[in-house]
Amino acid sequence: MQEPHSNHLHAHSRTLLSMTVTLLLTFASNTFALSPETQGLYAVSAGDLVLEFEKAAVSDTVWVGSVGGAFEGVLTTVLISADTSAAVWLVDFYWIVTAADPAMSFVARLAGTLDTDTGHVTMSGSVVEGFRLGVMVEEAARLVDAESSAFQGTIVLQAP
Repeated sequence: MQEPHSNHLHAHSRTLLSMTVTLLLTFASNTFALSPETQGLYAVSAGDLVLEFEKAAVSDTVWVGSVGGAFEGVLTTVLISADTSAAVWLVDFYWIVTAADPAMSFVARLAGTLDTDTGHVTMSGSVVEGFRLGVMVEEAARLVDAESSAFQGTIVLQAP
């Protein structure tokens, strides 16, 4: 027979465990949540894969980060060209996603705009190598830290 003291500790442990799980689930769901700036910028259809990402610059032309959502992986983006002659830059990137499941890894070429006043980015293009070869890809993001050139956003691989 357990002592009342033991039951109290057991109940307290369950409460702490429940609170910890709730906090972890909340953190995990918010880590890759669509921000108000990126929600609704494109339509998501059945069969589309949505990947949330975060990345930061490691050089003037390379950003590294992670993706989550439909699957997890490492993200590397490489700037191919940029027209910086106006406040809204025209940019061209390679997006390299190395998925935890190698069969889902892909390279996409995306072009679009970076608004240097708002920090909003929108790009589109297609998968040029790997998983879902040839499908359209759309990206929407925002600058979250100018000092590290860090971005958060979403990429959508359309259904084949």
